[in-house]
Amino acid sequence: MKPYRWKIFPYLFALILSSCTSCDEPDSTVLPAETQSGKNTFGCYVNNDLFVGGFANLMAPNPFNATYSKKYNGLGIMVSGVVNNNFKTSRNIFLEVFSIKADTTMKIDTAFCYNINDFYPYYVTRKTGEIYITKLDTINKIVSGRFRFTAKSADWYRNAVDNDSIVVTNGRFDLKLTINN
Repeated sequence: MKPYRWKIFPYLFALILSSCTSCDEPDSTVLPAETQSGKNTFGCYVNNDLFVGGFANLMAPNPFNATYSKKYNGLGIMVSGVVNNNFKTSRNIFLEVFSIKADTTMKIDTAFCYNINDFYPYYVTRKTGEIYITKLDTINKIVSGRFRFTAKSADWYRNAVDNDSIVVTNGRFDLKLTINN
């Protein structure tokens, strides 16, 4: 009976892979439409290059992470994606905003962007850029909005290291929300 136990693993593995219901990846060739229904979409232009979120990798198995803190009235968004449909240029983008209000333009408290494959270059900004929350629904757990920012090259302590920068424009997101008390 022992030899049969090992023969079943390939079939179980195939069954697990074929039963994946959320394996659909977004179209990495177009900027996602602005929606407000929790579709888990995220996109922007980074130095005029299209960035589309929604691609998992070893460093970020969940490509979308939006967390709202009731205690601090803060929002943190971390998204993994690709630039110009090129999976060799995978990036993470992080946005953080405190004292959020829907239907109001606010300053982004912290934003950073880095290449996933080598964590370099690393760009960061504080208290600059703008975010506009079009929907914050804590009942249905949805957050949607638009953003833009300019970030400077930085070290891992988030200190500027030179004049190299990136410009992020036409940002939009429609994400499922995790809520912390």
